[in-house]
Formats: sequence, C-alpha cells, structure tokens
Amino acid sequence: CEVRVTAVPGRLFTGKITRTNEETSGGFDLGYVVLTDQAGTEFWIYNQNENLMGWRSDQAAPVIMSPDLICYLTTDGKVFSNADLAVAKDKEVAIIAAPSPGEMRADSIVQAFLDLYKTIGYAGPYVAFEPC
Repeated sequence: CEVRVTAVPGRLFTGKITRTNEETSGGFDLGYVVLTDQAGTEFWIYNQNENLMGWRSDQAAPVIMSPDLICYLTTDGKVFSNADLAVAKDKEVAIIAAPSPGEMRADSIVQAFLDLYKTIGYAGPYVAFEPC
C-alpha cells in the first residue's frame, strides 16, 4: 500500500537530518538529532536511548515530550529509530507523534520524565501532545 506522509495524523515536522550528536554514557545512548526543512526551520529531538523531546526552532516551548511517542518515518514510508539513522540519509523525514495511553500520563510517570528533563537543561512543565 502507498504511504502518504502528508496525510499522517500527528505529523509534526518534515525535513532532512542535518546534524546528529550521539554518545554513550552510563549505559545510555545520549544525544540529539536535528532536522531542517526547506525554509530553514529546525526540529531538535533530544534522546536518551529513546526520543524524549521535540522542539521547533521557531517556537518557545517543546512541541512533544515523552511519555508521548515521537517517531521517525521517511516520506517514502520507512520507519527507523535512533540506531538506524543511516536509513534516512539524504531522504526527507517526517516526525510523527501520538499521545501515550492515559495510564502513562500518571503524575508519577510524568514527574519521572520531568526529573530526567532537568538533567538535560529543561525545567519547564510537561506539554501533553494532543493531535488536532
């Protein structure tokens, strides 16, 4: 079947991967992936093994935060993870999101993520993803 990424609910951004920074520390893969669209807007995804937070360069607050889901999909329909970034070399990539199930938004779980965000420099509130 044909995938039409422009019609994917929860599509947050489309661009090409322009920078990455990954390092291993304390048993975790830590880093970020930066995508840039044709207008020059950047979308930063911060990760610790999994994608934690997505932030657009033209907005003052995160667009998406874990425990909500932040996923990669090439515009020709290939899904991939941070371990597979080479899949997207020279391809357009869509960042898609989905709200986590309600039980994953329990106060204790959200607080655990907020504590983790402080270690990467974010001390703001949780921004729940709600698709349009």
